[in-house]
Amino acid sequence: MKLISSLLESSIEQDLNPFIIFNANAKVLKYNVEAEYLLSLVSAKELYDLALNYAPQTYGFKNSYIDIEFSRNHYYALMVGYEDDSNLVLKLYKSVDTTKKDSPKKELLNSTNIYALIEVALNNTLKSSKVIKYLDPSLPEVKLNAKGFLNLLNATLDYFKNAKEVYFSLKIKVAENVVIDGTRYPICVVEIGSKEPINCSVNLDSLTKDTNAVIFVKGSSISIEFPLIL
Repeated sequence: MKLISSLLESSIEQDLNPFIIFNANAKVLKYNVEAEYLLSLVSAKELYDLALNYAPQTYGFKNSYIDIEFSRNHYYALMVGYEDDSNLVLKLYKSVDTTKKDSPKKELLNSTNIYALIEVALNNTLKSSKVIKYLDPSLPEVKLNAKGFLNLLNATLDYFKNAKEVYFSLKIKVAENVVIDGTRYPICVVEIGSKEPINCSVNLDSLTKDTNAVIFVKGSSISIEFPLIL
């Protein structure tokens, strides 16, 4: 029985799906490796409230199909359970993207001064806007498809060309990475926003081809995430 118990605990620890046990005060009592990563992106209170919303009305366990996203992480279902009023279990089931995503051809990647690329894009597009920049000064040259990435930056900045004031930042995302061809890379993110509404009428995803970039639109801001390949 000890062997089975140890094996069960180890399998939960290494599960690719986040597993968390809370107490009644939303304090995290136990979590696995995947949940540790998730907790770096989302507060324990937010996950506890999510669990309460899907908890069974009586003691036991309940599975629910949902569509929820935290940063780059997508989940299609969750399990919530409790056997007393002291502890609550939450397990999220990660979505698997079966669409094949090709990596950029290596011959298209070249060492690029990302700051110079940004300045070119800003000078090309935001000629009449006040740009407030927050750029992480520690980034080395990165390997990019410079032409493709510049086209993506120009197209994205074009949505802000009529804004009086634009916020532009470049940074490395803390505790996040992406796996490409079996190698794990840190994630850099360019964030562009304004206080004025924007209307993204064109699908920018088509411009991310061969750049390894992923684009997110939320309200009056657009984020471009890309791997830090040195």
